[in-house]
Amino acid sequence: AMDPTAGDRLQKPPGHARTEIGNLVDDVNALAGSLVQALEKEQALRLQGEMDERRYHAIFDNAESGIFIVDRAGRLTSWNPAFARLLGISGDAARRLSELPWAAPEEIAGLIEAAFTNRQPVSIDARLQPPGRPRFWLKLVLSPVGSDILQCVARYVSPRELADAAARRPA
Repeated sequence: AMDPTAGDRLQKPPGHARTEIGNLVDDVNALAGSLVQALEKEQALRLQGEMDERRYHAIFDNAESGIFIVDRAGRLTSWNPAFARLLGISGDAARRLSELPWAAPEEIAGLIEAAFTNRQPVSIDARLQPPGRPRFWLKLVLSPVGSDILQCVARYVSPRELADAAARRPA
C-alpha cells in the first residue's frame, strides 16, 4: 500500500529501531527514495527528448531548403515539405533517389556511395529534368548520420549562381 512517489515510507515496527527488521525498513525506504529519484530523472529526460523532437520537426518542416533522409539502398525514407515542393513529390511512399528525374543519375549514385565510403559530407550541383517542367539545378549536400543513413539538404540553384560559379572556375 506504500506509494513512494507520494512520499510514503515504511514505518519501523515499535522496538525494532536497531534490529535487522529496522535495518530492512531503512533499506526499503532508501531504495524507494532512489527509485523516485530515478523516475523523476527519467521523466525529465523524456520531456527534454520530446521538446528536442518537436524543435527538430519544426525546423525540418519549416526549412526553406529541401531536407531528406536517404538510406544506403538509395531509398528516400522521409523529406520535408520544401523538398516535396522542389521536386513535385506527393504522398508518403518511400521511393528511390535514383527514380527522380536527374539528368545524370549515375552522379547521384556515386555521390551517395562517396558519402558512405568517406564518412564525410559531399556535395554536387545536380540538374533535374522533370517531365512537363523546365529543367533546374539543385545543390545537394549529403552528410552521413549513421552507418546506413544520410541526411541531405537540397537547395535550388538559380541560373545566375550557376553562371557565377562557371565564371569562377577558370579564374
